[in-house]
Formats: sequence, C-alpha cells, structure tokens
Amino acid sequence: MLGAGPSPISSSERSPLEAFRRWLHATAHAAADPITLQGRLLTGGSWSSATTRGRLLVVTVTASWCGPCRSGQGTLNHVANAYQAKGVRFLAVATQDTGPRALAFARTSRITYPVLLDPSGTIAQRLQVTAVPVTFVLDRDGRIAARLQGQSARRMLSARLDALLPGKAANQPP
Repeated sequence: MLGAGPSPISSSERSPLEAFRRWLHATAHAAADPITLQGRLLTGGSWSSATTRGRLLVVTVTASWCGPCRSGQGTLNHVANAYQAKGVRFLAVATQDTGPRALAFARTSRITYPVLLDPSGTIAQRLQVTAVPVTFVLDRDGRIAARLQGQSARRMLSARLDALLPGKAANQPP
C-alpha cells in the first residue's frame, strides 16, 4: 500500500544490512590505523616507514614499465625537491619490477629519495593499488591522509602537503 509509511524490515533483510554496517565500521577503523611499510631498498639494506614517524611521508607506487609513471616523475621530483627541505620524506615503491629495471628507471628519472622494491606487488596490494602511478601521503602518525591517483594528481600533491604542514589552518582539508 503506497503512502502507508515505511514497511517493516524482515529479519532476512536485516542480516545483510547489519553485515554491511559491520564491514563499513571495520573498514573505516582499519583505514584510520597507522601503517608500516618495510622492505629491501633498491640500493641495498632494509627500510621501514616507522623511521619516519613524526614527519609526513609521501609514498609513490610506480613501475619502470608504466608510461605515465615515467612521464610524470619530473613533476614528483620537483615537489620532492621543494618539500624535503620542509621535513617531508619521500619514498618510491617499485612494484612488480625487477631490481635492474627499477634501478635503470630510478637513474634515468633522477629519483633522489629511497626506492623500495616490491617485485611481487605485496605492498601495492596492501595499499589497495589497482593502477599505477598512485601517490599516498602518510601523516606524522603513519595514517593515510591522502591518496592521489594518476599522473595529473601529482600536481595536487603540493596543496595536500601545504594543508598538512605546521602553521596551516586546522580546518583546511588534507
């Protein structure tokens, strides 16, 4: 009957709704948890994002075989050069790449910050990366404060970093 008010929800309809609410709640809280990225650096040795706690960390997931990654690296290098002096740390994650190819890419692209190897794509999967390039900004506690997809999104990185750096208004969106 139309206009008679909301119809009662049956118990079979309530279960999927409750399951969705539980999933949504868990997902929201999981996203708020700090993350730690760790692994082997392209130059050798191990690295962990735990060493950057207290500072903003920009993580770009990239690959030597990715055309937009290669063509957009200059923009990211420019941002890195400007913000490293302000205490922001940068990290590249070479996903689904071999060491020699990632090294050649880092050299020809003039990447001046650490490059973490992710040959199996494990880190990219953990970050739920479906396409590269993608750039994340981790706040001082290691939580994802921004996710910027694609080559053109790198231009927005400066604005996101400015909003998160000290001295900016607290109500500015990250």
